[in-house]
Amino acid sequence: EDGVPSESTFSRAFTTSAESKVLDRVHEIAVQTHYSDVVVQHVSRDSSAIKVREEPASKPKKEPKEKQKRGRKKKGEAREPTRQETQCEQSWPESLAELPTECTFGVKKNSKGKQEFWIGYKAHADVGDGGVPLSFCTTSASLHDSQAAIPLMKMTRSRVGTVFYQLMDKAYYAELIFKTAEALGQVAIIPAKNYATKPAVPLDPAQKKRYENRTAVERFFSDLKENHGGNNIRVRGWAKVHAHLMFGVLSIFVLAQLRI
Repeated sequence: EDGVPSESTFSRAFTTSAESKVLDRVHEIAVQTHYSDVVVQHVSRDSSAIKVREEPASKPKKEPKEKQKRGRKKKGEAREPTRQETQCEQSWPESLAELPTECTFGVKKNSKGKQEFWIGYKAHADVGDGGVPLSFCTTSASLHDSQAAIPLMKMTRSRVGTVFYQLMDKAYYAELIFKTAEALGQVAIIPAKNYATKPAVPLDPAQKKRYENRTAVERFFSDLKENHGGNNIRVRGWAKVHAHLMFGVLSIFVLAQLRI
């Protein structure tokens, strides 16, 4: 009734939205409403740097490790499972809850192959045909791209009727990611990494043609940053930064539906 709310009122409302994670729930319901019985040919996955104006979290001091004996481990000796091995057995909400979310230093190769450094977070997204954001999460900038792949795959599968192909760049090349896609009834198309002792096997012509659709996720991140506030974050803390980005994700989702 009084027109535009004051800055303090808006700040309180924004904080409530961020802490309640209502925007994630709205996005989940929106995707399920429109895509629960839809066939999505290609899901393109990638991450992008999110720069913020806050101090990075200090690294905890590492406890001195006991010296391990060289050579093979004894038969029956326990080995701690890797994060991806654990994610294969978990549900996607459990996996996401265990991903780091503090503000940290990040490094990532840009489209020109040069390393880019920043302070802040990293946004991870699954984008369907036509640039529709199907799943989205925000983590620490230092998290490797591949560590968020399996939770996103399961998240998208829980929302979408059918997915045929998962398109990812070389950073996601890992055996467990291929196995998870296969377990979900999907095919992962990821260019192989090139090692000195083992040259990469190139994609076949059909896979190369399908891989061209991965530009959908690159266009999504460009749109999110240039037109929906991703490059202009003034809030601090993971919850508020994620909420700020989710407003842009929801906006892009709605505009994509209007285009369709």
